[in-house]
Amino acid sequence: ADEIPKPILITYNITLFSHEQMKIPKTRREPNARFLEAESNLEWVDFRAQLYVQISNALFPDVVAPDFSKLDIKFSIVRHAPLPLPLVSANDYNHLLKMVSKCKTDPSVRIHVIETQPQTLNKKKDPMAKENRAPDRTEQEPPRKKAKTSKAPKESDILPANMALNDRIKRLRDKWECNVSSCHSEHCFVPAVGPHVPLSHEMFEKWAAAWLRDESLASIDTPPNIALFDDAAPHALAKKSPILQARVNNMMKNAAAPPSSAPVVNVVMPNDMFNFLRPAATAPAPVPLHEAALPAVPLASKTLLPPNCFPGLRLDMTQFCQAYRLSDQILKKFQDHAYTGTHAFRYIEMSDLNAMGFLPGEIVDLREAVAEWADPGDDRDYH
Repeated sequence: ADEIPKPILITYNITLFSHEQMKIPKTRREPNARFLEAESNLEWVDFRAQLYVQISNALFPDVVAPDFSKLDIKFSIVRHAPLPLPLVSANDYNHLLKMVSKCKTDPSVRIHVIETQPQTLNKKKDPMAKENRAPDRTEQEPPRKKAKTSKAPKESDILPANMALNDRIKRLRDKWECNVSSCHSEHCFVPAVGPHVPLSHEMFEKWAAAWLRDESLASIDTPPNIALFDDAAPHALAKKSPILQARVNNMMKNAAAPPSSAPVVNVVMPNDMFNFLRPAATAPAPVPLHEAALPAVPLASKTLLPPNCFPGLRLDMTQFCQAYRLSDQILKKFQDHAYTGTHAFRYIEMSDLNAMGFLPGEIVDLREAVAEWADPGDDRDYH
């Protein structure tokens, strides 16, 4: 009887190229590699099953049922079958075994697997995957943000100096609460002369700080002499300038001067009382009515500074407008045209005011203020 050949162990070295790898130039491809050991008496069906397991693990780990018809599978054996031959049927497998039997030692076979077409995505379901789990309530609803709670500061947490300042501010607010229905501010300072001055939080804070520092600087009835309160006391601006103070004092002195108590005697004499002392004059020739001259009308001054007057004290434009109670619109027009002080009045003409956009009423107020400011005395150095 013929002796049955003893089965031999064959090593299969498998190189696998995916469809994406085949798009890359050949010199840059990086194949997957697997190996399989099987005896020569293994049937084709069993061998093919083990080969497909290796291919699936290497190329399609997430695909449920790969389509192996989209693969090109070949084998080669060194010296005995150097050119790759197909390995898709039992006949191909039997030819492989025949070639292997010629190997004397360590038989090995190289199997080449190329994915010629991409697989249809039919991925395996992972029961623990997020998309396959039942929706969790914590995943459905976004995390809620904790609401910030604000607590009123305790009295013990406030510094003593701040407590005293807050107390002065409270007293000022109570004192200067505005009850006038037509006023839009809740708190107003009401000076002895002038309109209401709305009080802001900053003004209350500055007022209380000055009062807390020294009562000679401010009190509950008198605001501090700072720029923030210039609108509350326009004449307080004079305290910042000795020259302006002297000017304001002189103005107030003249305004307060009592009228003279001496009797006034008016004597009316006829126009021709002294005509007998004059020689007789010949009557002028009659002039036709159409040639008669109209009465002479004095021309208005073309300059802002009145004729026969000289500049008064030198002030900046803000001080001048506040001291003579001119509107903010007048001040803004001077500032928009870069007029910084009263030294410019001697050079400004009425046509300049019209060009600057002054309204007729503003021109009247300005000329009145300049006439009051100007010095009717002799000319002197203007500094």
